[in-house]
Amino acid sequence: MVSVATQKASNPVHTVANKLSLPGLQLITKKLELPVKLVFPRSLMGSLVPGSSHGDYMMLGLGDMAIPGMLLALVLSFDHRKIKDMSVSPDMPPSKQRKYVWYALTGYGVGLVTALAAGILSQSPQPALLYLVPSTLGPVMYLSWLRNELWELWEGSRPLVNDKTHLLEA
Repeated sequence: MVSVATQKASNPVHTVANKLSLPGLQLITKKLELPVKLVFPRSLMGSLVPGSSHGDYMMLGLGDMAIPGMLLALVLSFDHRKIKDMSVSPDMPPSKQRKYVWYALTGYGVGLVTALAAGILSQSPQPALLYLVPSTLGPVMYLSWLRNELWELWEGSRPLVNDKTHLLEA
């Protein structure tokens, strides 16, 4: 599994160009040089990892960063929307001013440490999203449920009605 994950990815544009015999696109490089994973040597952990050698690696894939990142983007936009709503109605209590993004970001840190610890303790690769999704989504869902904002968070922000919107409708 490590050899598959650490090999260079082929460029999908180059593959399609070869199949379709498109001469202009075939000049594109054959290897994709994007960072699709972060690789950490287990030897950085020192004597904490029993039985580790210099060739052992722990990996964090792009999906392990992108999926929780999308949740962080969602709660950040929700927080931004709530700040705009608070400027319209200043009578909101101060408890509503705490931002969801900090809870999700803290949960991501906890989930990442838990995923790495599980990988070290089990001495086998662990799916990081198994730990990252509940630790990021859990605090946000619970907190929004306590604040009676769960449905609003789930449904998304309502559209802003302004003059430009009325002009587009006409």
